[in-house]
Amino acid sequence: MRSTLLVVVIVIVNVVLLTARGTVSGVVRDAETHEPLRGVTVRVETTALGGNTNKNGVFVIRAVPDGNYTLLVSMVGYNSAKKEVRVKENDSVFVQIEIKSQAIQTSEVVVSANKRVQAVQDVPMSVSTVDARAVQQRNATRLDDVLRYVPGVNISQYNVNIRGASGFAYGLGSRTMVLLDNFPLLSGDNGDISFDALPVFETERVEVVKGAGSALYGTSALGGVVNVITREPKDYPEFRFRGYSGLYTRPRFDTWEYQERLSQIHGFDASYSQRIGTVGWIMSGGMKGDDSYRQFDDSFRWNLYNKFTFAPTPLSNVLVYSQYAYEDRANWLNWYNLQYATRPPLGTNMEDRVRSHKYAAGAEYKQIISGNTFGIIRSSYYRTSYENNVGFDQPDYLASTAGAINLEGQVTTYLNEKILFTAGVNLLRNDVSAPNLNGDKGQSITSAYAQTEFTNLEDVIVTVGGRFDLEKTFGQESNAQFSPKVGISYKTPGDGSLRLSLGRAFRAASITERFAAIRFSGFTVGRNLDLRSETGWSFELGATQSFEVFSMPFQMDAALFQSELYDLIEPQFVINSTKSEIQFVNITRARIQGIEAGLKGWFADKLVGVETSITAMNPRNLTLDKTLTYRHNLMWTSRILIPINPVEIQFDYRYLSRQEEVDERIVNLGLVVNGDIRVPIHVVDVRVLMDFNKFNNIPVTVSINIKNLFDYYYVEVLGNLARTRQVSIQFDAKL
Repeated sequence: MRSTLLVVVIVIVNVVLLTARGTVSGVVRDAETHEPLRGVTVRVETTALGGNTNKNGVFVIRAVPDGNYTLLVSMVGYNSAKKEVRVKENDSVFVQIEIKSQAIQTSEVVVSANKRVQAVQDVPMSVSTVDARAVQQRNATRLDDVLRYVPGVNISQYNVNIRGASGFAYGLGSRTMVLLDNFPLLSGDNGDISFDALPVFETERVEVVKGAGSALYGTSALGGVVNVITREPKDYPEFRFRGYSGLYTRPRFDTWEYQERLSQIHGFDASYSQRIGTVGWIMSGGMKGDDSYRQFDDSFRWNLYNKFTFAPTPLSNVLVYSQYAYEDRANWLNWYNLQYATRPPLGTNMEDRVRSHKYAAGAEYKQIISGNTFGIIRSSYYRTSYENNVGFDQPDYLASTAGAINLEGQVTTYLNEKILFTAGVNLLRNDVSAPNLNGDKGQSITSAYAQTEFTNLEDVIVTVGGRFDLEKTFGQESNAQFSPKVGISYKTPGDGSLRLSLGRAFRAASITERFAAIRFSGFTVGRNLDLRSETGWSFELGATQSFEVFSMPFQMDAALFQSELYDLIEPQFVINSTKSEIQFVNITRARIQGIEAGLKGWFADKLVGVETSITAMNPRNLTLDKTLTYRHNLMWTSRILIPINPVEIQFDYRYLSRQEEVDERIVNLGLVVNGDIRVPIHVVDVRVLMDFNKFNNIPVTVSINIKNLFDYYYVEVLGNLARTRQVSIQFDAKL
């Protein structure tokens, strides 16, 4: 009875609100060919309203309140655009918009930085994006494949390191918050990232917000936020397919060869999506197999993804998604030694395999409440489980089942024409069952946040906000954290902007870091019930400027940043008369100072496109007065595009300076032989793409990918040879 009454009330409210509202419609065309574009996303900034163009390039957005608005227009392969509109009661506005085709985008739309849709130039902190086309062309099958080429980001096995905030922590305790369409996706036990749990094939773009993000996102946003935004169903049926096959070439050293045949990779993804009226859906699935370039490192994965959208009225929208990922992999940890870098240590159980399951499901309800006010209710559940097959009674047995429940409510409203206010509450609950925890464990984090944006202040946007979090790990004392932030964005003449931000962040210790007592591959990890939360402050001063040289578009971006980090949790060897083990302890006070600068644009009448960015850092361990472990002082990423229709040649170059410091104790204790061996990283990838749609309207792209072209040998973490040269052919089709 109560649920029926609630539905009736919602319907009545929507009918009342629909009165005295306007409609915005229009057509979006290619700026050069003037042909209508289908599948373009058009959003009304500061609201939850938006739509997509149909096959004729036409969009319609209903129930727009009286007022002045900015339309944000975006599409993969095109520069984003803004269009100012004035909407009156019971009136219709028709606009014509043209957007420029660009393989290298110099203007973008983001949703992550301030939990709302806005142009990236209006954000007071550094944000990098990777669009669907770059994901497809690089044959990225996991999130880490995407992130390796984001400026200022590097991957240390399972850890995402944004501007030096993270090192190598065996995959535990991510200092980067990871979201899927704004739903959190960190595991409840380790607080870690499962790269294969994200539907990369359905990715529209990946947004990386750099710097402290706890003011809006809470725990784990110490170094930043990664938000994977998936595609929206189109107003027409769309079938997409990707298939690939390839191999690893032979190593140059005889002792690295462990089999006669070449190791292979293969996989496919397929999806179908459509919107009929107010209902839309995406169904997707795929399989990947990888023999690996190392012995006892093979893996097999498959995944399913579903997304359902429903708009009961023009003022409301419902989203429901589900995701499942399965992995069966060998339990590789580190090499035997440098001479046999592709083989595991002697005595390794070659029958030991890890099987994992990741389930995620969530629902979101958006509602226009009144005027320029809208609300969001979001709920999700993420369950992870893994187990190896050595037997429950064996010392190397590993298993864990964890569930993370997230509930969030958010309201955004214009208090007046110059003040935008956002507030919300959030509840996160983690529950873990594992034999190495001495009983089931739980953790809850209750939060409230608020943010005010002062807009239309003569090209200045001022953002002030904060979040209060109360963390409780069951059986431990409560932990309260307050994370404030302030940001200023100033629009400069000539399509540029200045930005300034200061914010605080924290990360609560994960359940595994506090309670785990395990032994695997010679390592013993002990409990530490006294762990405190990691905390930090981030400061940034940056600028972006777009310009043209001989009618060629360019964009430059530069930023100075500094992070002050306290009580960082690091693995510490405890050796005394009673025990010898690893514990995770609060041991590090750190400071990271740096500069990041990038340029992207076209040269020689669009014959060569270039994206390049360099990040120089000084990551200091102030406790020990030396460089932080597992950090690179210099990172440089570049991409070159050479379009020769219908063929395009692309080069990627990734450089990371040699890590100055690693944990020498692991080497000195003989836990990883030759673990101190490391070199600067130079990796060149090349791909040749042939787009058959450009000369005979066949929607198929064939590409040849060579990763690590020069077969450069390096490590990213102790005793782990990174990926050697890989050659593959890929087919992409869209119908």
